[in-house]
Amino acid sequence: MITVNRALSVLAVLVVLTALVQAQERRAAPAGGQPPYNPAKETTVTGTVIGTEVIDPGDRPPMTVLMLTVNKTEFGVFLGPDSWVSKQNFAFTKGAAAQVTGMTGFRYKGLDAVTARTVKVGAKTLTLRDATGKAKWE
Repeated sequence: MITVNRALSVLAVLVVLTALVQAQERRAAPAGGQPPYNPAKETTVTGTVIGTEVIDPGDRPPMTVLMLTVNKTEFGVFLGPDSWVSKQNFAFTKGAAAQVTGMTGFRYKGLDAVTARTVKVGAKTLTLRDATGKAKWE
């Protein structure tokens, strides 16, 4: 038979685990936006385009997220404000090879993700940030 103390202990562990999972889904950000872009945390990944999604973070304008398959796993790439990205006339054709350079340490839908500095699809490169990480739309 389960005692009240044991049941409360199990409940407390479940609450803590839930909080840890939720915390891993977000990154500490200063008020009003994402953490500053840090070029020292850059990586380059190559994958296959699945498509794009527009998300509404609530506290900022809607954002475009590029979804890739990298090593047989879905991978998220935060591009920037949808209003700016859509004006760039850049095609993300499903099945195309893409190379992304961006800052690691993000999660999207439980998946690894980066905030992109550049995205190369075919012969075209979309530059979202300069070498220091300053966003082109700012």
